[in-house]
Amino acid sequence: MRVSVAAAAAPAARSPIIGGVDDTRAPMHAAAPAEAGADDADVALMLAYAAGDAAAFARLYERHERPVYRFLRRSLGAGGEASADELHQEVWLAVVRNAAGYAPRARFTTWLYGIARSKLIDHWRARRPDASLDEYVDE
Repeated sequence: MRVSVAAAAAPAARSPIIGGVDDTRAPMHAAAPAEAGADDADVALMLAYAAGDAAAFARLYERHERPVYRFLRRSLGAGGEASADELHQEVWLAVVRNAAGYAPRARFTTWLYGIARSKLIDHWRARRPDASLDEYVDE
């Protein structure tokens, strides 16, 4: 899944995240940066993006795109490719929408995966069948 950098040009912009690429053809990136200052770099990139630097968003996306997608795919289980693609776009759109209010209170990845987890919970809740109050229930 690829996010258009043009769609993320301004943090306040509400442009849709568009595009799609077969995940198997996307370049491999490390699951999470291993170097000690990686989180500091992520925070600096997110703050730069919040200040309007679209290239900072592109770098963040490049660093975290595949790990976030894999997290979504694993969480959705078999047959969840389409839902993972949709949720992946929603996660990155939420990053775009919430960039202006971003405050580094924790690791950047904690914030990012918190968004992904919230999107998963919303997805599961929407799919859960509602119980009817009119149906008879055995005790």
